[in-house]
Amino acid sequence: MAVRGFKRGLTPDAKGRLEDLAASPTDNWWKDLLALWGPSGTGKVERPLRLAVRDNYLNFYLRGQSVARVGFNGQSRPYVDVHVKYAFEKSTEQAYARLIDGEVAHAKSGQTVRYAGASTLWEWMARAARWETPEKAEVERVVADSGGVIDLEMGLPAHGEQTTALRMDLIALEPVASGARIVFWEAKRITDARLRASGSKDPEVMTQVAAYRNYLADEIHRQAVIEAYAQTCSLLGDFAEWAGVGGKPLALDPLVRKAAKIPRKLDLDTTPRLVIFGTEEQLASPGWKDHQAKLARLSVPILAIKTDAYRLDPPEAPGGARA
Repeated sequence: MAVRGFKRGLTPDAKGRLEDLAASPTDNWWKDLLALWGPSGTGKVERPLRLAVRDNYLNFYLRGQSVARVGFNGQSRPYVDVHVKYAFEKSTEQAYARLIDGEVAHAKSGQTVRYAGASTLWEWMARAARWETPEKAEVERVVADSGGVIDLEMGLPAHGEQTTALRMDLIALEPVASGARIVFWEAKRITDARLRASGSKDPEVMTQVAAYRNYLADEIHRQAVIEAYAQTCSLLGDFAEWAGVGGKPLALDPLVRKAAKIPRKLDLDTTPRLVIFGTEEQLASPGWKDHQAKLARLSVPILAIKTDAYRLDPPEAPGGARA
């Protein structure tokens, strides 16, 4: 089957529209979103949203919940899509609402509400917080303490025998001698059954790991991912400039800023890693040690994190645990 390319970035027209909104003398939803965006490594409550660059659209997340999807129509006019359960009180159906200029319109019912500036976004976030899952809460704490995270909820295209898109929780940069390396992290709570298997069987999570390895073993795929994340870093640098206050850009991790300026220095680790969340007691239990050893034999790098430590440090070795 044909492979859909892996892309990250915006068309020049789409980016230009957002730049115009950011520079506008009047308030607008794009300026409000930028004011609420907290780059990875920041945990400020006044900037609770995380930003992910996609293929000519953007997602703003609140602890794993997409509360604003910025897209563009055929004329590159920007808009925001939001699930109706966030945009309208007591709405639960599977539908979206669209914000253009100053009005939010329900796609199915036609109901509309006025966009009242940042207060509307805070209302969306308050409703989204009700849907938070324990795992996504843990992931958010990692992002708040790890400045090199450049993507969330990343999906690789379906390819070969893989008929559905593959997803990975975190994409981050880590320093290497040549510059920076892109690394994939899949987050799991220690109680997740997909980490375990009896007898000679492999844990279910290995299916996901193997699929990523197979995809990235192709040099064309590998280069496409590197180029896509170079574009991501470049856009993050632009957005940080636009979101700055008093002429001072929003702070970004030095690795991200360097990757934005010198994308040829980016490399890629083709083996995804596991970050496991558990209590100190759970991580020390003999049962978990046995499952961890099996994953180590399968060459899966593991970072085991206690609930009071959330940095994404490189694993010491495949299967190595660090608290």
